[in-house]
Amino acid sequence: MLLVQRGRELGYVMSDEQFKSVLDNIKKDNNIEDDAKFQEALKQEGMTLADLRRQLERTCSKRACSRTRCSPRSASPKTRRTHTTTRTSDEFTTPSELMLREILIAVPPRDRGVNVAEDDAAKAKAEDIRHRLLGGEPFARLAARGVRRAVEGQRRI
Repeated sequence: MLLVQRGRELGYVMSDEQFKSVLDNIKKDNNIEDDAKFQEALKQEGMTLADLRRQLERTCSKRACSRTRCSPRSASPKTRRTHTTTRTSDEFTTPSELMLREILIAVPPRDRGVNVAEDDAAKAKAEDIRHRLLGGEPFARLAARGVRRAVEGQRRI
């Protein structure tokens, strides 16, 4: 398919003379002397003359493309090696993407260290959020709820 596509891009088409020549060769090889018998043979194969032409054009396009610089085989081993080694690995890979989302449950620091009760409450809240996430609750909703509570808490202070 790629050779056919490349052949079309390069403008390879079968001329009417080429098509007629190929038809004559098919008729000769199959001992078909007139057009009526040829049409009957096409019909038995489930083809029309247009179908045959499309198939022949595809075949000729592939062959023409294979004979020219379309084919990777047309490059010398040295050229292929140079082409491969001069390319960076970035051209052959898709960069990975990672999205990190987090919900921060802050425990305010005190002059005397961390308040154990506040630390335990923060851990319990984190576990609650984790279980809700695992239960299928949307992350954005839980994160927004946490932000809203943090903002409300800041207003109260």
